[in-house]
Amino acid sequence: MSFFRRKAHTPQAVARLARHDDRDAVTRLLQSADRRYLTSAHAEVPDLLAADPSSVIERDGRIVGVAGFGWRASPVVWLRTLLLHSDLEVIPALRDLSAALYPVLRADGITLAAVTVDDWNDPWLRGPLGYLGYHPVVDVVGYEKRRMDRPSAGNQTVTIRTARPADLEGLLALDAACFPLPSIKGPELMRLALATSPCFVLAEFAREPVGYAFVTEHHDGRLLHLVRIAVAPPYQGRAVGVRLLAEVVDFAAARRVDFLTLNTQADNYGAQ
Repeated sequence: MSFFRRKAHTPQAVARLARHDDRDAVTRLLQSADRRYLTSAHAEVPDLLAADPSSVIERDGRIVGVAGFGWRASPVVWLRTLLLHSDLEVIPALRDLSAALYPVLRADGITLAAVTVDDWNDPWLRGPLGYLGYHPVVDVVGYEKRRMDRPSAGNQTVTIRTARPADLEGLLALDAACFPLPSIKGPELMRLALATSPCFVLAEFAREPVGYAFVTEHHDGRLLHLVRIAVAPPYQGRAVGVRLLAEVVDFAAARRVDFLTLNTQADNYGAQ
């Protein structure tokens, strides 16, 4: 009898692209996986894997590993879902799941795969990612606000209005002008934000879009997260961002939220 636990990553474990009929097996793995990397609610994962480029590791008719990339903004794609059974070794599993997906992503014009690593997944994910060729690009710091008061009203010459689906192309161009790779937002994420954000505001000067901001809602509305605040380079330093932030704070105050949070790059000293 062997006293060493056998790993599931054997020749019988095969990596392949996900199929529609994997849905139930993925749902079961979602409940049992010891290692989870998720960027959405549990209930949304099966639908994401149907829409996003995704791969699975199958062994003896069971799904024991899943990876899905989404939020495509060519040439960038983001890891959105990773589920690994406890018996899988992380590095071989990541390698095999990625090998099944990379040809699909390359055919879609993707040349950069990005992953957000935080305190929850750092212990088991950062090392294997580095071993497989991923390298740090940017460090992010988080802030939270509990008192919903305006420090400043910001620029009063710009017009603020709610963003609409018809603004999509202008928002994408504005975002690309404001942020480097891999931080740009693509049409997939921007459309979702326009459709679901409770507060998506656009700043205009002479009817030209010069900035925007949007939030997501969490914990039954007790927390708002400021996902993005962007100002066109020619208008930076003119308190347009301050005005956008003031609008978001007013919205949070009207909603009586407990927290307003945001993240920014560690080297973005102007924003901090």
